[in-house]
Amino acid sequence: MKSLRAALALALMLPCRTPAAAPDWFPRADLMTIGVYYYPEAWPENQWARDMANMRKLGMEFVHMGDFAWAFMEPEEGKYQFDWLEKNVALAAQNGMKVILCTPTAAPPVWLSRKHPETLMVDAAGRRMNHGGRQQGDWSSPVYREYAAKIVTELAKHFGHDKRVWGWQLDNELSHYEKQYSYSPAATLRFRDWLREKYGVLVRGYLSQLGPVEVPFKSWDAVNANPFFVADASVVPQLEEFMDKLRKSGDSCGAKITTIASGVPVGWGEPVYDKLDADIAYNMMSINAVKGVEIGAGFAAVAQKGTEHSDEMSPQGFLSNNAGGILGGISSGQDIIVNVAVKPTSSIRLARRTIDKQGNATLIETHGRHDPCVGIRATPICEAMLALTLMDHALRHRAQNADVACATPKIAAQAPREVVERLRNTAATENPDPDEA
Repeated sequence: MKSLRAALALALMLPCRTPAAAPDWFPRADLMTIGVYYYPEAWPENQWARDMANMRKLGMEFVHMGDFAWAFMEPEEGKYQFDWLEKNVALAAQNGMKVILCTPTAAPPVWLSRKHPETLMVDAAGRRMNHGGRQQGDWSSPVYREYAAKIVTELAKHFGHDKRVWGWQLDNELSHYEKQYSYSPAATLRFRDWLREKYGVLVRGYLSQLGPVEVPFKSWDAVNANPFFVADASVVPQLEEFMDKLRKSGDSCGAKITTIASGVPVGWGEPVYDKLDADIAYNMMSINAVKGVEIGAGFAAVAQKGTEHSDEMSPQGFLSNNAGGILGGISSGQDIIVNVAVKPTSSIRLARRTIDKQGNATLIETHGRHDPCVGIRATPICEAMLALTLMDHALRHRAQNADVACATPKIAAQAPREVVERLRNTAATENPDPDEA
């Protein structure tokens, strides 16, 4: 009975104990502002006023418009139409909402893609994107950037001083929507331009051997003037004859590509795990069909003596470059010289022995389109890969050293020829010290 009375007393007391009110740390009106994305170009005009009124009823304070409307702002090249957008800005203001306008560069109009297909992104397989998605424009394309600047300028002229517009969004989600990177010619040129403009680095390559035919270097001017990317135009007829016979025979051959980066500053790279030459070899080996990479003298160093391989220095510059511009994993300031070996095409018309899924002996033949040497097209790829690697190390070096200048005197990457000949003639070739022997 006592326990029952205690329970009833407790029950009667509980409603009397009210919890203390939570402290109001911040004014409730300032806790959050809320807005909405609106695409008036996707809705009939007679619906705009209703939509704006409903947004306000729901408590919206901002309305965001225009991010994919380039085709509506500029339906034809040079003909700008902002009247529809002006009406919606006015409707938003009438309903007490603030406007955020967007530049429409995330969705280029179809007339631009048709007139200038070079403004579309290119994927890693070399395929140019079709029109119709978001972010198909290639940011590196100077043509795309020119047209983007025009539409953005006109939009700013019209609304730049409009007090109803409270803010701007530039483009939309600069990520290419998980499309990763553009491999277009414009993108290739742009990052090489950055290396050259920022650091004076110039990356160039050429085909130095096709099958058994070695092609000596003669002039950079010849490289982009022939389909083989060789530096001696006089050998092109010989290479065409060789390739024609090879194609008709149904066989294939490999190639050697030489890529040279000149003007690389001293100090890029690291002495152990992230050696510059290790990264170059790693990245070059990732190119399809590459089976070998050598830097500088490469495998020829096996037959050299220390007196031949060591790159001596003089106040006038280096006397040789057997190290290929990299010493101890770090750039020396000399030309970085990289050779890659591209294997023969494996898909050939001639029968080759193999086995089937059951392990039985059989033959495999590849008919149809026959590509007798993939190495012919490898020069631009090797150039791009070396440039990418150097850009990575340039950014890493900049992050680690913050553009701090070093007071160590710089010497030329290559001493004048007369200096090299004079000093080499005076160098000792033997040191017959019996203690060392």
